Amino acid sequence: MDKQMERMLIHFKEVVLHGNMSMASEALAITQPAISKSIQLLEQRYGTPLLIRGGRGVTLTPAGQILLDSILRMERELASTQSEIERLLNNKEYLRIGAGPVWEKRLNTIIPDFLLRHPHINVEILSGPIANLLPSLINGDIDVALGGNDSYEDTFSKQLSFFPIYNNRICIMADRFHPMANHKQKSLQLLCEYPWVGFQKSTSIMEKFNNLLERERLKPVRLLLESDYISTVMETMKKTEALLCISSQLVQSIADHRLVEIPISEPIWEFKIGAWTQPTIKNNYLVKEFISLLKESDTRY
Repeated sequence: MDKQMERMLIHFKEVVLHGNMSMASEALAITQPAISKSIQLLEQRYGTPLLIRGGRGVTLTPAGQILLDSILRMERELASTQSEIERLLNNKEYLRIGAGPVWEKRLNTIIPDFLLRHPHINVEILSGPIANLLPSLINGDIDVALGGNDSYEDTFSKQLSFFPIYNNRICIMADRFHPMANHKQKSLQLLCEYPWVGFQKSTSIMEKFNNLLERERLKPVRLLLESDYISTVMETMKKTEALLCISSQLVQSIADHRLVEIPISEPIWEFKIGAWTQPTIKNNYLVKEFISLLKESDTRY
């Protein structure tokens, strides 16, 4: 890329980020006509308008959105390249993983073997929900984020790559002494007669379940409690006959507790669980091997 093209792309990005040319010119410490000229040359180069000028600023055309996405992608690639070169020069390699608590058992199995294979590297594990991990992945703070693709594929598909590992589904759980805890299929209407609890930021799961109830013209469920502490959830379920809507992945992480699944007449929600990475590092040999070990571990659960 020549210097003129690089300058025009910088001008374009700043106009989009600031929303108008005057603020972009102040941020770049150049004249507004210079920025206007850059935008004009870019539009001539691509043969289509990139921005729509209005009284309140500028908005992107579809072609402008494509160009902006490309600029941001190039910046991420350059940042990733610099990071890789710094690792090489410092003779230090590391793998930074983002994962929620439900991945603990799998990581306990994988990480020791991974470090035995690569004793020279450093592994860092950042804990958090996938909603927080994906922005960290985009910013380059981590190399891999583990979680589902159910709520984020449309938002992040242009910026990230997703590698599915196994299927996940939403389960309805109850204490084993709950009145509904038997093996007969239950109707959705019966489930609405009891209070509910949520475990580990399950708001989105409850929204999906309530959407299903709304389609069936049933009343939404009443959520008594949301907590990251399973012991609090379990005690509440025992004393209030509350039900729990939870992913099958989370069920595995609390399998030692006295929960039973209530079979229902139709599936609520199914999606894929896997590993998110930046497209620029998905071919990194450490990332590829780690994802491969994750896939192999799926046969153990």
